[in-house]
Amino acid sequence: PKYILPMIGGLGVGIIGLFFPDIYGYSYSLIDRSLYNTEALWVLVMMIFLKPVATALTIGSGGNGGTFAPSLFTGAMLGGAFGQLINIIFPSLQVSPGAYALVGMAGVVAGTTNASLTALIMVFEITNNYKIILPLMLTIIIANVISRTYIKGSLYTLKFDKEGKGIDIYGRKTSLLKIMPVRGMIEPGDVLINLHDQYDTIVEKLKQARFETVLVKNEYGQICGKISFEDIRSTLLDKDTAAIKEFLIASDFYTKEVIRIFDIADCEEALRKMENYYLDYLPVYSAEGREYIGIITRNKILRNYQNELYLRENSSDLSIG
Repeated sequence: PKYILPMIGGLGVGIIGLFFPDIYGYSYSLIDRSLYNTEALWVLVMMIFLKPVATALTIGSGGNGGTFAPSLFTGAMLGGAFGQLINIIFPSLQVSPGAYALVGMAGVVAGTTNASLTALIMVFEITNNYKIILPLMLTIIIANVISRTYIKGSLYTLKFDKEGKGIDIYGRKTSLLKIMPVRGMIEPGDVLINLHDQYDTIVEKLKQARFETVLVKNEYGQICGKISFEDIRSTLLDKDTAAIKEFLIASDFYTKEVIRIFDIADCEEALRKMENYYLDYLPVYSAEGREYIGIITRNKILRNYQNELYLRENSSDLSIG
């Protein structure tokens, strides 16, 4: 029965709160104690695990619970505990556990909400100390990498995924992107570079290219790699190599790894690959012959997505009217 869940959740949170009253959402005194290093290490360690459990019991049993405050709380406990451990293991360092607690707060908030700038500004405003910016940025970057690699979204987008509404970390509807085929958005790519093309030819083709990279094909006409300005930058700027430039060919520079996609894939997969590898386009291969047939660009996907979204929203307005 539905009424059992609130009973179980309330009982679980009540038992935890009986021994650790600071677990309740309205109390921030433990955060203050972790910042000022006036709380025992074992309490901080316990709270790292108990706060998420209490939050999960509350929300899972139908109660109301936030994301931001539990993230701040857990981050402060994690950072404060880590700072105290550093002092125990390396007493000569004499680090400030409070500083670790602040950085921990920012890291957990950034990881759970994907709001990196918010976390950075929040902690900087609290401290007004420029010295904390570098460790703060490093922690936020690590938290974001872990979050995007293993969670594939924030706590807000995960809720929509669970409900079948599919929204990515940028607020785009993945359900709409999944019904948009790659095949319908293929366009001709730039002129390909041959493996034996000379240095001057490579530079000219890169200058004419729409993007910063040009694909390389082998003697069989198959894509075998890519070349970017970054690959030839050192040679381009080094005066000592001017004499040997005429002897350099594409095979001396090209990168073998090429991220590609098949024409039967959908735009959600294509966009995800581009964002994971920081690309502006992907070479497209036919699923049947595995041959290169063109490219699909990030701009074209997003433009078509916006058009499709606009048409759907307007058609629903018309049907209601």
